[in-house]
Amino acid sequence: MQTNPKPESLAKLLPEGEVTRMAREAGVSLAAVSKALKRQRPGNRFVQKALCIARETGTLQAAQDIQSLKPVA
Repeated sequence: MQTNPKPESLAKLLPEGEVTRMAREAGVSLAAVSKALKRQRPGNRFVQKALCIARETGTLQAAQDIQSLKPVA
C-alpha cells in the first residue's frame, strides 16, 4: 500500500508574499512562520491560516488532485 507524502511545506501552496504578510501581521519573524508551516502541526495558528488561504485560492484542492493521480508505468 502506497501512502501519499506530505507536501514539503504549506508555504508552497500560498500566494507569493503571503508568508511575509502573515509574519508582519503577527509581529513575528519570517523564520518563525516558515518553521511552523514546515512542521504542519494542525493546532498552530499559522498552519490554520495557511490552510484557510490555500482552500480559498484553490491550491489545496489542486495539490490533493495531483497527489491522487496514479503514476504511469
